[in-house]
Amino acid sequence: MLTADDAPPDLHDRDIVVTSLRPWLYDRPRIVLTAESLATMRPGSVVVDMVADQDGGNVEGSEPETVVRTASGVLVAGAGRLAERLPRVASDAYASHVIALLQRIACGGVIDIDPTDPVLSAVLVTHRGLVLRDSVWRPIMEEMTVAGLP
Repeated sequence: MLTADDAPPDLHDRDIVVTSLRPWLYDRPRIVLTAESLATMRPGSVVVDMVADQDGGNVEGSEPETVVRTASGVLVAGAGRLAERLPRVASDAYASHVIALLQRIACGGVIDIDPTDPVLSAVLVTHRGLVLRDSVWRPIMEEMTVAGLP
């Protein structure tokens, strides 16, 4: 499995990469694959940016609804509206991801949430009574302060 959190990965051995990080949900930078990362890929490799829109995407240089060829010959497809055009396929893909996530959480019928697991940590908001995400915690604290609550 390939995940890209803070630093762009070395992609020299990847032929296809799909990005779908919604940065506003995870307090992450919007760009996860830079031009330098793309330059490490073989010519003819394909990168699909599932969040490419008028404000940009996860891949440097991606353009919405457009396929761009980089100087090194990598094809970058800005497919930010793909799920809108394929609702049934998108729903099936979402369902299979939810099932995979639940199987990861409840392996063998026993619930085991490991906050250090890179997949689970990306979707975990609270754990053992703690709010883990600043993007959730800060608005709660601000509202409590406005309301005069401790």
